Amino acid sequence: MLWGMGARGEALAYGAIALLALGLRLLALDERPFQYDEGQVAYFSWVLATTGDYHYQPVLHGPLTYYLTALTFLGLGATDFTARLVPALAGTGLVLLPAAIRDQLGRTAALTCALLLAISPAFLYYSRFAREDALLAFLTLALVVVAIRLYDRPRAWHPAALGALLAASFAAKEATFISVAIAGAGLLGAAVAGWPVAEPLRALRWRPWAIGVATFAVAFAALFTTGSTHPGGLVDAVWDGPRYWASEHRVHRGGEGWGLYLTMFASYEWLALALGGAGAVVALRRRQPLELALLWWLLAATAVYSYAGERFAWLVLQPLLPLVLLAGVGLQAIARRRRPALVMALAAIAATLTGAVAVRTALERGDDPRELLAVVPTADIDPVLQRVETLAQENPRLTVEVDVSEFSTYPWAWHFRDLRAAYPDMQHPDFRPSGDVLVVTPLARELLAPELGDYEGHRFVSRRWWVRDYDRVSPAALVRWWTSRETWGERGRLESWLYVRRLPLRP
Repeated sequence: MLWGMGARGEALAYGAIALLALGLRLLALDERPFQYDEGQVAYFSWVLATTGDYHYQPVLHGPLTYYLTALTFLGLGATDFTARLVPALAGTGLVLLPAAIRDQLGRTAALTCALLLAISPAFLYYSRFAREDALLAFLTLALVVVAIRLYDRPRAWHPAALGALLAASFAAKEATFISVAIAGAGLLGAAVAGWPVAEPLRALRWRPWAIGVATFAVAFAALFTTGSTHPGGLVDAVWDGPRYWASEHRVHRGGEGWGLYLTMFASYEWLALALGGAGAVVALRRRQPLELALLWWLLAATAVYSYAGERFAWLVLQPLLPLVLLAGVGLQAIARRRRPALVMALAAIAATLTGAVAVRTALERGDDPRELLAVVPTADIDPVLQRVETLAQENPRLTVEVDVSEFSTYPWAWHFRDLRAAYPDMQHPDFRPSGDVLVVTPLARELLAPELGDYEGHRFVSRRWWVRDYDRVSPAALVRWWTSRETWGERGRLESWLYVRRLPLRP
């Protein structure tokens, strides 16, 4: 129901939403300081682009982001802007995917989903963040789109597309194992309940499915073995990756509580949450397979990611995807039953407010630790980078040493990639500073005090964080956070020191 909007008008609407999404994702893309994880992805992508060296390491997630970012560097150069270009483009492509299921989901619902994906604070933030999460969201929704089209009108190319997308999704992030488990459990439950889930699969006979399996196997092997140059990557992908991330469940890295994603829904995605709630009611009342599948996806993903010990803000995109799709269903149903013009006017106002929150959070406050979307953001390093760049221009043989004793290798390795830089543990008893420039953490500074007489130093804040105490979350606490960003829990920071050898620097 698009009130007389023809195919041309609908296409123009999707085009306008895509341009909005692209503009929001590219605007000032390189201005926010690189966070630790971003520095890792950018640095190892640069190593791949400059040396061709890469092998899959589960702790750094799948290889696909590194391949795509390295190709971007080769084509456009290695800069802060191009390091974030892959997620920005993935986040823009994500916005267009609902158009491919507008006949199955409903035209108003699909267009609503596209707009919500474009202006979502979480999707905007992580589409401007040099990690794999926006890419994984794109691939996840692409898989869902192909699966929906397959069940609606099976085509011979669908299995091959599913195989390629599934391999790419595994190569983006190991969270794909969770998505596959949720989908498998949903199909099994539907079969037990008597839904004819196998009929569309049998409609294609065996050959397309054989091609699909072969496509998956070849793509999976090529991606994880770096084109067969690292054969051990296949074993790592099948065995070490799942084992490593299963072990992280017991570690509870990040220290977030189980309510992280629900709190983020209420704090940022309140429009999607309200409309998604309406969509859930519609799904339960109408009991249509697609809507029930979306509801299962939402409930299962929210439960699994909330239970899993590895809780970080960027994982919110996975349960947020089905919530957005249900939100489209919800708005479409409300507009059909109530006064459509009034409903759409109110929705437009709410969307404008949501977009304003997204812009403020992602573009203006992206490195503010009081934002739930920010994960230990990097702080005041721009003056340090400018000082070191000036010194490097004056002395091309400048040497830099960065203390890694406080997990401080990144983002410095990315920013100092063109310098003669080393990354020692300065708290080690045998370490003696020899660089022209030192980046030193507080404890190492105390230990090295007798060695720093030849250096001139000043203090700066390299990281800030907020340790969320979810036991203190209440409606009143959320209101105070919304209005003044008053935090619940302690805030901290890591102070570091920049030391520069007193002139003259060594030639």
